[in-house]
Amino acid sequence: MLGCATTSATNRTSFNAIPKSQLKDLGSATFAEMKAKEKTLADGPLKRKIIEIGKRIAAASSVNYDWDFEVFDAPDVVNAFCLPGGKIGVYTGILRVAKNTAD
Repeated sequence: MLGCATTSATNRTSFNAIPKSQLKDLGSATFAEMKAKEKTLADGPLKRKIIEIGKRIAAASSVNYDWDFEVFDAPDVVNAFCLPGGKIGVYTGILRVAKNTAD
């Protein structure tokens, strides 16, 4: 629904110019495009650890999404993101600046 809404997690008001259902669809489509174009990290201990951390953060958010995690193998990219609908991307370059799993 368009208009203002209060976010339950932060109790802050936000303006919603695009319906949530459309945002979720846009997030899913964008995430699928990224996974098709960018190199992803193969399954292994590092990828499983990053996904485990992401799941803990998602659980603490108290937001009920169909969370989806991907690790992009890009050592020079120091970034992570969340697209609408719970699509999480983490670039391996962020590991250079993270001191531990709590940072």
